[in-house]
Amino acid sequence: MSEHSYPEFNDEGKVICQICGRPFLVISVTHLKKHGITLDQYRTRYPDMSISSNEFKSRGKFGRMGLFKQESKEPEGDIITDDDLPEKKAEHVTGPVIEEIDFSDVAKVEPSVEPSAESPVKPSSNPITRKRQEIIDYLRGIFPSVQENYLIQKVNLGGHLEYEFITDFADPLLKIDFEFPKTFWHNKNRYENSRRNEILRSDGWKVVEIQSNNPTLKMLEETVSSF
Repeated sequence: MSEHSYPEFNDEGKVICQICGRPFLVISVTHLKKHGITLDQYRTRYPDMSISSNEFKSRGKFGRMGLFKQESKEPEGDIITDDDLPEKKAEHVTGPVIEEIDFSDVAKVEPSVEPSAESPVKPSSNPITRKRQEIIDYLRGIFPSVQENYLIQKVNLGGHLEYEFITDFADPLLKIDFEFPKTFWHNKNRYENSRRNEILRSDGWKVVEIQSNNPTLKMLEETVSSF
């Protein structure tokens, strides 16, 4: 046995470097480089001395059995040890190993649609939706309080509902009801009442009807200008 001044293990069971006397779980190649020798040279100089602690050997045993799946396999003597923690802290992890992800290609991904002044949002391709939107936009330009599908209700002093009528478009502040009875998107009341318009007018509502199955803004302009 080669002469040395340090025991093989300390009281905690860690292996002791025979050159500097520091304890480790395993004496690594990185540590031995600080002494200017290789792992083979260390083994030749101290043939009877261990290079790893019993704790480290146990981990290696159970790791091969699959009981420590979070431990990564590395050749003996090349594993990061206590001595390497200050310099390679990021490499010594206790959780699952996560592969580094290359995000270089992510920046190349561009959104399929990027609204801008040069590429405005496309209007709806549905002609019905487009027609209704044109009408509501025109009406709101003149009557800001106009609402679509507005429900007109009247409740008497006793708290009983006297009537309830759905509208196509209505301004509840000015009490104007805009109806398009010949279009197939016209709102129909759940219970039809032939006196609907008469009842509303008697309560101060102005009922405007555009009698066309394909109303245009020009028709609407002519009707509004006659108010």
